[in-house]
Formats: sequence, structure tokens, C-alpha cells
Amino acid sequence: MAKTTENAQRLRELTSLAENSRISISKAVQDLQQSTQMGHRVEASFRENIYAWMGAAAVIGLVLARLPSRKKKGFLNKSSAEEMPVAKSAGWLALLGVIFQIFRPILQKILAEQVQTFAANKFAKESPRRV
Repeated sequence: MAKTTENAQRLRELTSLAENSRISISKAVQDLQQSTQMGHRVEASFRENIYAWMGAAAVIGLVLARLPSRKKKGFLNKSSAEEMPVAKSAGWLALLGVIFQIFRPILQKILAEQVQTFAANKFAKESPRRV
């Protein structure tokens, strides 16, 4: 009789130890996931340092506004040289349009799967977890 109570007590100790270990491991994994998600870190940084981010955006906008505009390329022979770049770019655009039409269903499927997994992960994180 004493042996069965010792075994039962030891079993309870082991199960509580396993449960505590499981909880600590899940917390460590959650902390690791949160620390490696760059989007959340940038978002938190933006919330904490909004004036620094706005100032940096203003400075970058000012620098980009002060950059000189792009110069147009000149052609020596204006009769046929002006039509050449337009014809080349039109051909490339047509080729890209055909390639996009061919791969569009595949791209849509991949994008739909990515959105579904993102939404599932996002809503799973927001709901309370049971450990």
C-alpha cells in the first residue's frame, strides 16, 4: 500500500514538473518569436519614437526633393533613334504581359495561400492560448 502511494506521489510530481517545463518552454518560444519578428519591432519602435521617425521621414523627403532630375538621353540621329527605345520597351512590355497572363493563376494561388496562413497565424495569436 505504501509503495502505491509513493508511486502515485512520484507520478504527480513528475506530471507537475512536465507541465511547468512545458509552460516555460512555450513562454520561451513565444518570446523568441516576438523578438525575431521585424515588423512588430519596427511598429513598436515607431510607437515609442514617433517624433524621431517623423523627423527622419521629413529629412529623407527633403533630400529626395533636392536631388536633380533625371536627364534625358540625346540622340545623334533623331529620325530613327527616337523610335528605337519606344519600340524596344513596347516589345518587352508585351512579353511581360504574356508571361504574367500565363503565370497569373499560379501567382494568385500562392498569394491566397500566403494570405490564409498569415490570417490564421494572426488570429491564432490574438485568441487566448491554453497550455
